[in-house]
Amino acid sequence: MAPSVLTDGPILFDASIYSEVCLRKGIEAYKEFLQIDFLSSNPAAQLVRLTPLSGSDPNALNLRRQFLNYVLDLSVQQTMNPQ
Repeated sequence: MAPSVLTDGPILFDASIYSEVCLRKGIEAYKEFLQIDFLSSNPAAQLVRLTPLSGSDPNALNLRRQFLNYVLDLSVQQTMNPQ
């Protein structure tokens, strides 16, 4: 299931699309902009809450989209260029 950015609720990252390694790299890259909390994690998926650090940021939805795109890009690169 693809993550939904239409709400400010938690996002489910399916491990078949988003590797945990890439998710953690995204967290590191966005730690200045988002508080990212793992609500649950198992081999199949991670449930994550993204909260803008600036409080009620009007660009919160955009930040969420940027984070998701970043993690997806990392995951695609990892899939296409496994090391």
